[in-house]
Amino acid sequence: MLTKAEIETMSVEERAKLAEQLWESIPIGDEIETDIPDWHAEILEQRLREFLANPNDVIPWEEALAELRTRRAHA
Repeated sequence: MLTKAEIETMSVEERAKLAEQLWESIPIGDEIETDIPDWHAEILEQRLREFLANPNDVIPWEEALAELRTRRAHA
């Protein structure tokens, strides 16, 4: 098991990979509680409908991330 101190010595990329591996190791289904609040489900359904209605009205992840970083830098 990794300690907090060991995790903090890892690079951001290593920690992101660790988080991904942990997430992927969690079984989906009856083994864990997967309920989300109704309002979360409603927002997800709304966003899916919007995407399906306009599938070309999106921007690449890299562009969205760059925009968020720019906003954060100017905040």
